[in-house]
Parts: sequence; structure tokens; C-alpha cells
Amino acid sequence: MNHALLAAIIVSENIVMTDIQLDLENERCPMSLLLVKRAYKQLETQQVLRVRIVDAQSIRDCRHYLIKQNAMIDCTQEHHVTVMTISKRKDSKC
Repeated sequence: MNHALLAAIIVSENIVMTDIQLDLENERCPMSLLLVKRAYKQLETQQVLRVRIVDAQSIRDCRHYLIKQNAMIDCTQEHHVTVMTISKRKDSKC
């Protein structure tokens, strides 16, 4: 499994939130959807989740889930890979 979840970095007394990167190029549904759900639930409002995904069904399922959660989603294409940039709205359901 080639995916990476980056956690928050604690610097002195301040907490600096890092973006979460999720590489799902080698994953298919339902595993890719499960990993996106898990990462999105951990996401704070000041963080960004970036998902690299190839499987068309996984892209559809992840978008459908994220739309239901009222997430902000931006999709771009890098060759054969779809890069989903996701962030939570303050009124998100998660």
C-alpha cells in the first residue's frame, strides 16, 4: 500500500497543522474510499487533504462522499492522475 498520512507537528507550545497527503494511485474501491473517509474525519478546518487517485469509480465514490459531507473539493489532472484538494467547511458534517 503506497499511501502516506502526515500528522500534526507540535512546535513548542504552538501546534502547527500540516497538510495530509494521500497517495491512492495503486488503490481501488472500496479501499480508496475507506482511506479518504478516515483521512477526512481527521482533517481540521485549517488543514488541506490532497489525494492522488487513478481509479474512476474511486474518484466518483470519493466525490459523492465528500459532497455529502459539505467539503470543499478541487480536482485537477496530472497526466493520468486526478489530484483532489479537499478542505472542511466550518459547517462540515464531520
